[in-house]
Amino acid sequence: MKILVTGAAGFIGRWAWSELSKTHQVTGTDKVAVAGGEQVDITDFEQLDALFKHLRPDAVIHLAAISGSTGKNEIEQSLRQAHLNFLTNAQGTANICEACRLNDVKRLIYMSSFAVYGRTDRDRLPITPSTLVSLEHAYATSKYMGELAVRTYSNDFGIKSVVFRAPFVAGEHQNERNVLLEFIQSAVLGQDLIIYGKGEHVREFLHPIDLVAAFDSALAHMDDFREPSETFVVGNSPIKMKELAQLVVNMVGKGSVKHIEQAVDRAFNQYSDFSKTSQFLGWHPKIRVEEIIERILKSDFGNSY
Repeated sequence: MKILVTGAAGFIGRWAWSELSKTHQVTGTDKVAVAGGEQVDITDFEQLDALFKHLRPDAVIHLAAISGSTGKNEIEQSLRQAHLNFLTNAQGTANICEACRLNDVKRLIYMSSFAVYGRTDRDRLPITPSTLVSLEHAYATSKYMGELAVRTYSNDFGIKSVVFRAPFVAGEHQNERNVLLEFIQSAVLGQDLIIYGKGEHVREFLHPIDLVAAFDSALAHMDDFREPSETFVVGNSPIKMKELAQLVVNMVGKGSVKHIEQAVDRAFNQYSDFSKTSQFLGWHPKIRVEEIIERILKSDFGNSY
């Protein structure tokens, strides 16, 4: 299958390009130059349409987006660049959909985020595709607008699509910020690992290899879906923040866990029920958080710890 991967210079994009190239003909594209790929800005529709006409892909995996975290939390990021979120994540996704329509691309995968659920609480857990969204900032809203564009084009123009919502995606060679990477970096430097509240709140961490496996399975099963568009949640085994921090300290052999009672609004539970994904796609995560940590340490820190 000829697959176009947008956002190929990003963390997930690089993994998707590499893993899918083992069994498919894949072209990566990004707004920055990528070796062996195409340089295209998805907010420039004429440029994007020309690329589609040139490549004639069978399927598109749309990963290009403004990241939800740039070293601070999503609310702070959204306040800094709200317009850029909407321009790239909403308008850029609409451009992808229109390029698919005009060039008869009938398979589209869109990468969304758990950010659309906001700060989940007991009556909205575990997270499933039908869990009510709570759009608390520009990033979450822009990603959800992208979902709506994808579903609209599927319903109106016969484009089979899949929307994936994922928790923290973490692994080796990652530039985007998340709490697991921050824990590891702090431990390697022998610093405190900061826990908000008592650390009883849980999160999930998914390796990109597992996420890309879900993409590949969706492409294989897409023609069997009864609905023009399906939404899937992916996840992993949940872990308490205090347990994650202690696990990192134990594996690194340095650092210490420190609790901060302030900012408890960040101390909420978020975990998934991905049974629909398992049922429809035959998918289960294979890489547990211990292996993710080990991979990051060996690949990105070598003997420095």
